[in-house]
Amino acid sequence: MHNFKGLNMPPIKIKRSRLPKPPPKLKNRYVKNAKQSEYKFLRILRGFAEAKTPNELHAESSISVRTIRDTYWELRGKMFEALQTDKRLFGGAGRFLYPYGRIEQQGEILLKAVSQSDAFASLVALQYPGNREPTDEQCGLLLIEMAVRFYCKSSSTRGKLEEPPAAVMQLQAVILDRIKDIEAAEQDPASRWTVGSLKIEVEHKFAELKLVELQHALKAATSGHRLSIDPSHMIYGDMRKYLIKHPIQ
Repeated sequence: MHNFKGLNMPPIKIKRSRLPKPPPKLKNRYVKNAKQSEYKFLRILRGFAEAKTPNELHAESSISVRTIRDTYWELRGKMFEALQTDKRLFGGAGRFLYPYGRIEQQGEILLKAVSQSDAFASLVALQYPGNREPTDEQCGLLLIEMAVRFYCKSSSTRGKLEEPPAAVMQLQAVILDRIKDIEAAEQDPASRWTVGSLKIEVEHKFAELKLVELQHALKAATSGHRLSIDPSHMIYGDMRKYLIKHPIQ
């Protein structure tokens, strides 16, 4: 006959010291529920600020390329967010690109100038070697990143650029001629009907002039080594400042 009394025995008490200890939570003020330490994250942030590729940073830090690449995309998203949330950051780039919460004409001109630059093509090639192609969202974030880098750089070099190229001087001359044409047409009753079209032409020429000036400034700021476009101290400091209040989720 089986004895089933043992089934009603009180549960065995296990000493707390024998229970496996939960893994310690990593301290990281910049990433919620982080799987990497704050030190490692800041090492990646520093590499991002210095415009290092994932492979370059991996060779220096032994952090996996995948972790670096994924963190870079998180940082690009946060940079885009910061431009609209705190317009004082990055030398006031948010005020220039998103003065009223959306891209205005001056922002469009800057982004167009950046997208047509050799520096941007080089950045895309470095981030996507071989046959890989970035998605539209990724390309957009790269474009914003390059625009911020250029704006940060240009904020400390304004007024120090070389003499404007011939294309700029030619456009300036055309604009002056059209302004004289407008003044003359306003004085001539038979030609007043042309004033409206002349003013529209002048507006288009001003937009074209801004684009050419930005392209020239961008070329001057990015000449030489590619890190010359990277004011790392400003980007690193402002990203840290923003992430303390708005950590990565």
